[in-house]
Amino acid sequence: METPTLAIALTLLTLFGLAVLAYPDHFIGTKARPDLPGPRGIPLLGNILQILPHRRRMLQCLSELERHYGELFTFTMPGRGRTIVVNRPEWLEHMRTNDGTKYSKGSTVLAVFKEFPGARGAFGSEGQLWKHSRRIMQPVFMSLSFYRHVTRALDEIIPVLQTFLHNAAESGVAFDFNEFRGKYALEVLCKATINLDTSVLTSDPGCLSENHQMMHTVSVLNRISSGRFHNPLWRLTEMLDGSRAAFHSARQDLFAVVEKLIRDRKATADLDGDFLSALLSNPSITEPVLRDTLITLLFAGRDMTQNALAWSLYELARC
Repeated sequence: METPTLAIALTLLTLFGLAVLAYPDHFIGTKARPDLPGPRGIPLLGNILQILPHRRRMLQCLSELERHYGELFTFTMPGRGRTIVVNRPEWLEHMRTNDGTKYSKGSTVLAVFKEFPGARGAFGSEGQLWKHSRRIMQPVFMSLSFYRHVTRALDEIIPVLQTFLHNAAESGVAFDFNEFRGKYALEVLCKATINLDTSVLTSDPGCLSENHQMMHTVSVLNRISSGRFHNPLWRLTEMLDGSRAAFHSARQDLFAVVEKLIRDRKATADLDGDFLSALLSNPSITEPVLRDTLITLLFAGRDMTQNALAWSLYELARC
């Protein structure tokens, strides 16, 4: 009995040694890319020890890697395979132009986006489904329609914003700019997308410290979703730490708000004033597709609005 056991052990040890030789610094199953810079990983598991601890702060982690390795670098992870990060405008433009057709999002990204913002939106699909979701959103981005909807939202929100800044300056109150731009972006996008007044941003600077259900829902969904991209065991770890239940509760709350707005808008036949009215001009769109599309617009637009505001102020400060 000892001889077969020893033979099996030696065979397994030999196979393990060969696997280590084949994948000395990258995840098993991925191809070696010595032509690309990036952090050196460990045998068979790649860069899991370097990336996983930062899964809740991936933007900062990627920024640190970029400072060290440049605008093109790579790393490997279990459940993700090889990730190649690019940060050059012309490369990004090329990839965005061909997104969903030539460049695949990959199974991990699709799994995360299908959970939220939804499988029927542009983020949670690719190929022909991605093209279909893009066609559905086209009425929103027609220049005149887009200008009218966004302008109407800004006309209502900018006076509140001005009063907020004036009151903060008069009272000498310092406030968290990240919190401010987050609430401003949510207010603009909710108004432009579904004509919803969230009241997360008021003329009182104290509003930034107030808890708000919509803001809490958005924060929970963003935080948990972003943490999934570089956590191959997110389905397991979320059950253990309670994140799964919090995610489902927040998603259900948001879905309920958007679905009610869709039903109410259809009942009143009010088809003017926001992105929802532009989408409702196409009667063939089903309610689940409409819901996922609206939430995709809401969250993608919120991030872009926040970033645009931050970069605008940065450039103005340099003048």
